[in-house]
Amino acid sequence: MIFDKFFKNGNRLCLSDFKRQSIPKLNSLNSKRLFMYGVETWIFKARERQRIDAVEMWCWRRTMRIPWTAKRTNVSIPAQLGVSVYQRLLTYFEHIMRRGNYSLEKIIVTGNT
Repeated sequence: MIFDKFFKNGNRLCLSDFKRQSIPKLNSLNSKRLFMYGVETWIFKARERQRIDAVEMWCWRRTMRIPWTAKRTNVSIPAQLGVSVYQRLLTYFEHIMRRGNYSLEKIIVTGNT
């Protein structure tokens, strides 16, 4: 599903006149919105985390026009852009922990009653 949506709008994302700062904005608006909804409350298993990382890397590589033959590691691409799903998850966790002691979300996340 996400790959079909990406290819449907892919021609607009791979234009060479985009600035480096606008690529992450376009990527987050187009492809990541399909699976980012509700990501704050997901509990990731190891296999799910690998799949999300693979889709994220695929989206970044397509958007930045990095061919699969390029000798780039998966660590270098997000480090270059500084964006990750887990940053969003951590900001949500910080938001929950700042709330009051009797908030339902905080009780669910921490497991305390």
